[in-house]
Amino acid sequence: MAKGHSNPGSVTGHASWQQLFRQWCDGELAAGHVGILDQAVPAFESIVIESALAYTGGRKKDAAGLPGWGQNTITGKIKELNLEPSAPPEQPSAHLKEDLMV
Repeated sequence: MAKGHSNPGSVTGHASWQQLFRQWCDGELAAGHVGILDQAVPAFESIVIESALAYTGGRKKDAAGLPGWGQNTITGKIKELNLEPSAPPEQPSAHLKEDLMV
């Protein structure tokens, strides 16, 4: 297995994030919701950015490479997703996480 990659089913006794995400998608579609990527993609990107920034101690330049982006891309995504430290984030990741746990 490549360095930095984990086995999606490696968490013993727990559902993988992909299984939880599939359950969320199935529930949204069953409820008649459309355009679910408009909710899921920003939540996913927010989680990735927040994790990368936490891992690098807030250093955008270092955090950018972790998901495979450049510094301009992560800076733009931070602004687009309202993740700037001066403005409290909207926490779309929290909403998706709550929905996944249902």
